Amino acid sequence: MSSQPSNTVKSTTIATVLVAAVMASCPAVATEGGLGRVVQGSNLQPKAGIVPNVPILALNVSSIYFNGNIGASAGVPVAGNIALDLKAEVSMTPITLLKVWDTGEGRWNYASAITVPIIWNRVTATVSAGNATTQRSQSASGIFDVLITPIIAGYHFSPTSHMAMSFGIWAPTGSFETGRLANTGLNYWTFSPTVAYTKLVPESGFEFTAQAGVQFNSRNTATDYKSAPLVTFDALIQKSLGDGFAIGANLSWVQQVGDDEGPLADRLNGFVGHALAIGPTIGWSGNIGNRPAEATFRWTPTVTSGRRLSGDTLMLTFSLPLVMPAPPPAP
Repeated sequence: MSSQPSNTVKSTTIATVLVAAVMASCPAVATEGGLGRVVQGSNLQPKAGIVPNVPILALNVSSIYFNGNIGASAGVPVAGNIALDLKAEVSMTPITLLKVWDTGEGRWNYASAITVPIIWNRVTATVSAGNATTQRSQSASGIFDVLITPIIAGYHFSPTSHMAMSFGIWAPTGSFETGRLANTGLNYWTFSPTVAYTKLVPESGFEFTAQAGVQFNSRNTATDYKSAPLVTFDALIQKSLGDGFAIGANLSWVQQVGDDEGPLADRLNGFVGHALAIGPTIGWSGNIGNRPAEATFRWTPTVTSGRRLSGDTLMLTFSLPLVMPAPPPAP
């Protein structure tokens, strides 16, 4: 087996700086609030299985909007409350810096990333307080929990077949207050191993990318609530239309594994949730000045869900290398 994957890796990924670790963070209504750190439909980007074999420093900016509800009859644990008829509106802007390390053009390449999300969210629900129930609406904005991805390891099976493995850590850097429906943080740590695979078919312009991960959560010490692990699976297929444009479809599945723990979780029989979302996506890649750039837009409505917020996810992403190697001199 050759140790040189070919320059195809370079040409297909220098503009695609999103790899398996650069995942969209989620709003401040957690699994406690029926969502977790995953907004269905926002967890996967094109070519997520490819780590470039050229050293670059890249910027990615995303804009995520989610509007959903969990149904009038379902009780939802939110920041120490049990809420009914919960509705959430979320606008989030994750800003990611990705550093691809200079490890040569062999089959293995490595990267690291940090994501700082800015969030605005509004939550409306009917909340029980003793024998009385009241409808409340609250909003919050600020810095959400930061995502640190110390290691992303990419392997090139061939010029058209690639895999990326990563380990992400969400730190509870956002603000959290017990009793508030809307917060800017979740007040617990999350650890997430992830693997992504990308298959390119240059002759027909097709790309297939899939990603699977598990999220392990620590206990929220303010509410004595521990969210069970979440298993996520995302898949995307798209076809190039020429002139830098592509269209496709993406699928997002979230499944909670096991029961949540804590007094509120016990009252709600473990609060085990799941969700499936499917929708279209459109992409563009080209040059801004002398730098390659890439943008994608998607709409992903929830198809089915249970004990998780169900709604529509709109997502726009833009990526651009900030620092990249100088082109080789002309022969």
